[in-house]
Amino acid sequence: MCCSLRPAKLTNTILYAAETMHQGRLVHVMGYQNRAAFDKGSYSVALAESANDLVAALDYLTPGRRPMANGEIFAAYDRFYPGWKMALCSWEGTIDAFHSPPATVDAGDNTSIGGGRDLR
Repeated sequence: MCCSLRPAKLTNTILYAAETMHQGRLVHVMGYQNRAAFDKGSYSVALAESANDLVAALDYLTPGRRPMANGEIFAAYDRFYPGWKMALCSWEGTIDAFHSPPATVDAGDNTSIGGGRDLR
C-alpha cells in the first residue's frame, strides 16, 4: 500500500511479484516502486530513484517551476552518487527569503520540504 501525506503524482509504477523458497517454505513476494512529484509552499519537488530518473520526473512538476533538463549534469550526479535516491526542488525564478520558508527536510516528517520558519 502506498500512502501520501500530501497531494502527489505517483507515476511510472514498477510492479514485482514472485514465488521463492525461504527456509524451506514457499513464500510469495510482492513489491512496487513509484516516482513522485508534489508542490510544497513555493517549491515543486520531484523524487526519483537516481539522478538520471529526474529527467523524466521534470514533466510532472508545475510548469512555471519546471527547469530545463540537463542530462549531462544528472548523469554526472549518477556517477558521483551511484545508488542514491534524489530530490529536485524547483521554484519560479525568485523567492522572497523573508516571506517564503526554506526548502528543508524534517527527519520526523519526510514531506516537510518548504516547511521552515519565517526569517523575519
